[in-house]
Amino acid sequence: MNSVIDQVKKHIEEVVFPRSGCKSLFSIDDYQLRSRSAKNSKSRYGLITDILNYDQGGKRLIDEVNEEHLENLYDECLLYMANHPTRDFPDGGPFR
Repeated sequence: MNSVIDQVKKHIEEVVFPRSGCKSLFSIDDYQLRSRSAKNSKSRYGLITDILNYDQGGKRLIDEVNEEHLENLYDECLLYMANHPTRDFPDGGPFR
């Protein structure tokens, strides 16, 4: 499960800090990352869900996670976003 968490964190970094010339799978403009609601599909929770369900060559990250560990995975990723260094940016960054 740690490898899945690391991959989700990597995708989050690509959303927050897109590399020039590289197309990210997800755009920060498509999400309201200040929202923490599990019911809002464009919230932090929604971004994690989209990352987990994205099909990369017939494989989804969510397929690698045991259902009983899924809540822990979300908690780890949400904590990562809550403690993300961008929170110290002058405007609070995308997670404030």
